[in-house]
Amino acid sequence: PFKLVFAGAGWKKRVGFDHSKIGNVDVYVIDREMSEEEFLYLNTQSLFGLFPYRQPEDKSEAFQGSGVLPNYIFRGKACIVFNDGCLPEYVDDAGIVIKNYATDPQELASAIDKLLDDNIRAEYESKIKERSYLFSVKYHAEECLEYFKKIL
Repeated sequence: PFKLVFAGAGWKKRVGFDHSKIGNVDVYVIDREMSEEEFLYLNTQSLFGLFPYRQPEDKSEAFQGSGVLPNYIFRGKACIVFNDGCLPEYVDDAGIVIKNYATDPQELASAIDKLLDDNIRAEYESKIKERSYLFSVKYHAEECLEYFKKIL
């Protein structure tokens, strides 16, 4: 059994339901902004992060792909991302980047299968933990301070 959670405003529009059982997978949609406590719970309790973000077809919508991923990286979670926006740059070789998401859904399914394997997931977690400092508040503050010093 596997629980897949799509969390955040707008997912119900894309997925079309609040809950569905597909094979041995329970899919849940939380179609709203989450509280800090809920977000922290999902962030720490998830087996891995899955970020199927892509540029919207509707030009009135904004790309929503960069805000949550750094939290998963900071926590050392293995991640799957689509090859869009800044997502591949964030995970680098420490995550699985789905390059053909528009034409090959099997690529995403294979990536999920990989991260369900404890040994493979541990390899990605080890790599992502090496990048986690890049997403810490301390590192970000130090980088910003240095930048502002250069400006001054």
